[in-house]
Amino acid sequence: ALPLAHSFGFGRSLSIFFVGGTLVVNNGSLNPMALVQSVLKYQCDAISSVTSGFAMFFGRLESLLQRIGSQIRFIELGSAPMPLDHEIKLLEIFPKARICMHYGLAEASRSTLIDFRKEQRKLHTAGRPSPNVAISISDDQGKRLGEMQMGEILVRGDHVAVGYWHNDEAHMKRYTSDNWFKTGDYGFIDEEGYLHLLGRKDEMINMGGLKISPLEVEEKIREAYPDCEVCVVGVPDPEGIVGEIPVLCYVAKDGRTITPSDLSHVLSNRLDRNKIPRIVYRIESLPKAGNGKMVRSELRKKILSGSVHEVEHVQ
Repeated sequence: ALPLAHSFGFGRSLSIFFVGGTLVVNNGSLNPMALVQSVLKYQCDAISSVTSGFAMFFGRLESLLQRIGSQIRFIELGSAPMPLDHEIKLLEIFPKARICMHYGLAEASRSTLIDFRKEQRKLHTAGRPSPNVAISISDDQGKRLGEMQMGEILVRGDHVAVGYWHNDEAHMKRYTSDNWFKTGDYGFIDEEGYLHLLGRKDEMINMGGLKISPLEVEEKIREAYPDCEVCVVGVPDPEGIVGEIPVLCYVAKDGRTITPSDLSHVLSNRLDRNKIPRIVYRIESLPKAGNGKMVRSELRKKILSGSVHEVEHVQ
């Protein structure tokens, strides 16, 4: 249930063929009903999907997944982070399945892995480095950082692409002199060696020197508003004081309205006050790429152009 032309789909196909498995592919965009029907028809025991593929089921289509819950032995997820409550739901719906999630890029696919069932207390992380893979964290000057220090995620290993086709400029920009690949993602490694993904480096919100992870803020908002699809982006501070501020854009499935005052009250015990969005936009849909990833840059452009309107601005 993912594009075969992307790193995840192509790599998964090779893996299935390598062990003598059979690959079942549904043509066109992801259709929840078609996926379940294929699993039943062909007696599939494994599913590979982008995280948004399973997100389509949660709620009114959850019973569809339960029809195949006891049949599935293996699930692999990737391409975008998954909300913690979705991860827990998968463990409940698929009691016999080994559920794994990877973190990587087209240039460095499956750089980390986490086994949901075996590592439940670390579900909020991106897992530990895959075999023969090294992960490091670097600051803006290229200095390697220690445990619990936030910076750019670097990857090294035989799985990393050797470069860019006829593009030396891109190569110099993304590879260090000692062959580490600069992912452009921001995060840190904890004391147990687990990678914590905070978001794209260019999507981190710089609020007066405080680096705010949109993924962290979104996770806390989802806990409070599980029926809403949310995305947090940084925009210039209207008062011109702190550089950028976080704003929330949401799609309400139940027709509810979230005001900044509601948000401030609900998140007061979940987030540092500075990280709580002061501006909220209710929109019809969130822009996404073909692999289900949120396109924050597109959403930010819409906000700055004035094509979306805020619910309420808290002073």
